[in-house]
Amino acid sequence: MLLKMKAVLFAFTFLSVVGCLHAEDVKKVILARETASWQVWVGTRVNIPAAQKLLTPNYTAIDSSGAIWSADQMFAQMKNCGISSFKFKDPQVHLLTSDSAAIVYRVEVNAICADHKISVDLAASSVWVKRGGEWLAEIHTETPVAPQK
Repeated sequence: MLLKMKAVLFAFTFLSVVGCLHAEDVKKVILARETASWQVWVGTRVNIPAAQKLLTPNYTAIDSSGAIWSADQMFAQMKNCGISSFKFKDPQVHLLTSDSAAIVYRVEVNAICADHKISVDLAASSVWVKRGGEWLAEIHTETPVAPQK
């Protein structure tokens, strides 16, 4: 009986460790995918084919002005925009289910749209879902960070 209890205790401990390792791996993947979703915008214009590979068919974006866009609408509106630099601050990944996760962070962005330079500090979030073994963005939101008083 004691041997069975030790075996059960070992199994629970092992599964707990494996679960924690899996969660950390998923968090790293989500951060990497979120970073990639910004990197496709680096340059003078967005790399639309690369961006589309990161999105679900039902992708929705809510930009800092409050506009709600599908991926096609976003690409059409932003086709002449690019990012010269971006920097994440304090990214936090939250596992929602085994096939979904959310990431929230601040991001400093320097961009150019139609020859207008833009520098902005945003609070951003994305929801990622696992489809066909691949993590894809379902929703992305941005809002300007309020100035510190």
